[in-house]
Amino acid sequence: MVVIAVCVVGLGLWASLAPIRGAVVANGVIRVEANRKTLKTRDGGVVRAIAVRDGDIVKAGQLLMRFDDTVPQAQVDVLGNQHDNLEIQRARFLAEVSNKRSLQLPPDLAVRRGDPRVAAVIQNETLVFTSRLAAVDGQSAILNQRLEQLLSTKSGLQLQLESIDSQIALIAEELKGYQTLYEKGFAPKTLILRLQRQLAEIGGRRGALIAEMNRNQQQSGETRLQLAQIYEQRASEAATGLRDAEGRLADLAPRLNAAKEALAATRVLSPSNGYVLNLSQHTIGGVAVSGEPLMDVVPSNAPLVVSAEVKPSDIDEVRPGMTAEVSLSAYSAYKVGKVRAEVLTVSADALVTEKGGSYYRADLRILPEDLKTLPKGVKLYPGMPATAMIQTGKRTIMSYLLQPIGMVLDNSMREQ
Repeated sequence: MVVIAVCVVGLGLWASLAPIRGAVVANGVIRVEANRKTLKTRDGGVVRAIAVRDGDIVKAGQLLMRFDDTVPQAQVDVLGNQHDNLEIQRARFLAEVSNKRSLQLPPDLAVRRGDPRVAAVIQNETLVFTSRLAAVDGQSAILNQRLEQLLSTKSGLQLQLESIDSQIALIAEELKGYQTLYEKGFAPKTLILRLQRQLAEIGGRRGALIAEMNRNQQQSGETRLQLAQIYEQRASEAATGLRDAEGRLADLAPRLNAAKEALAATRVLSPSNGYVLNLSQHTIGGVAVSGEPLMDVVPSNAPLVVSAEVKPSDIDEVRPGMTAEVSLSAYSAYKVGKVRAEVLTVSADALVTEKGGSYYRADLRILPEDLKTLPKGVKLYPGMPATAMIQTGKRTIMSYLLQPIGMVLDNSMREQ
């Protein structure tokens, strides 16, 4: 009896003094706290390629899915061809406006001149440029030759004028001498009349020569004017063509950009390094409607939290800032032990499950130092199940045993 009494007393003392940790157990899943990017189809269409599966790790810019691009590619080709034609026309008109003798290709076309289609566009417009330049050069050559002839004639007329002026000076000097002799009676009057007649004839020839020189000068001016008008007319026509080409380019640019955007939208690319979740299309040839979510890409550096479902009966014991231990249900407990976590938030109101039950959501952050100690090959993914043991404090075994009795007494002593 003494031994029994000692044991009972010992157990009582142990139950009343030995502390045990209290905890609220809540099941949950790992999810992304933020930065999850949902990729949607812009225009919809027929799926032609699916390059990933759920859980695949992807890099930024990697092709994830491709839709049929027949229609947008055709639009880009047609509008792009029109744009290239207008660009090379614009370059030709610019060269003609500036009276340049060579065609300066736009940088975009110069880079793509190895493309047969672009090469054909460049060749056609270069032929137009060289033929128009040859026509202008031909007209210019004729007028320059005429101008040279007029200048040569002018030089000849100038020499004739100088010769006539010399003859007039000599005859005038001779007439002056004979007039003096005539006045003294030593020279006949017929000689004076003959010299005067010669002066008159030479003066008439001089007048005709001056008239010829004036006509030559007028013709030279007209030829120079025609020569200038050739280039001015070419530049004027080119300026009109330039305005038309630039106006058409301005109208075409937004249509071409829209077609390129539609073509780019047929290729779904990863926005960042990460992994794929919630892939909605799994069949080649399937159809997606505009705006339909295709998949989520979770950045590899996105923070993960444990979203736990706390029973309404336990919610009064759970508060932000509490510590917890999380078990990763997807891995063996022998391989991966518990990791420490901290309660970040607790929902203000109860949430309803699909089956009609209710719970409070508690989000827990796994401590970074524990994440670093996970065994090699152990990774956390959104949707992975986990169990959280939220520590609520220390209590004795006696308090657990007496709690139901206290609750019964408390309820029995309440007034009905």
